[in-house]
Amino acid sequence: MFVGIDVHKDTHTVVGISPFGEKLFEITVGNYKSDFETLDLKVKEHIGVLSPFFGLEDIRGYGERLAGYLYERYPVYHVPSILVDRARQNATHPEKSDSLDALGVAKVMIQSIDTLLPYTISKEGEKAKQLKEISIDRKDLVLERTRLKNQVHTLLYRIYNTEYIQKFKDPFSIKALTFWRNAKPKCDPFLLKTMKRKVRRLLDIHIEVSDLEKDMDRLLTEGGYTI
Repeated sequence: MFVGIDVHKDTHTVVGISPFGEKLFEITVGNYKSDFETLDLKVKEHIGVLSPFFGLEDIRGYGERLAGYLYERYPVYHVPSILVDRARQNATHPEKSDSLDALGVAKVMIQSIDTLLPYTISKEGEKAKQLKEISIDRKDLVLERTRLKNQVHTLLYRIYNTEYIQKFKDPFSIKALTFWRNAKPKCDPFLLKTMKRKVRRLLDIHIEVSDLEKDMDRLLTEGGYTI
């Protein structure tokens, strides 16, 4: 029996089919352990002499918790979205819905299970996942920092004119940011307050980025990565 799962943030649509493509059941479950147990019971109602194989279109995102639960009980496979989309395009009625997507996952498993990647849990995989998540967090912070720098540039110019460029070689070094945060120039108090608020955020981002980079270095060292 092939069980295809279309994964979402709060609910997952599940369709089970026989090796011949006959639809055996369909169920929508939540993202908690009790929901996974309900799915397990539904699958066992239809097992008979069939061994269930599960396929998830999304394992590393919203489906990770469900995949981890199933991994302890059944074979679980990652089904790439591109294969599901290709199967849908070749269908007589290529419309899209959660039910049809789950059915598409199951059908891809019938045709291509020998080429699909099985879901695995390993320390190396966990480190790689953590490294990717930290890298994404760092990227978001760097983008926020760039946006804030552009805004602070404008505010410093309005407060100090071009003189602010001559005060520090790098107006966004820790020394410079600390100076801007504590400065008391004569200017519009609301303008000054806005500048200081953004400067404080830049200082916070500096600390957060440094912490993330330390965590990245640690994971790279522990994982033995050369890149």
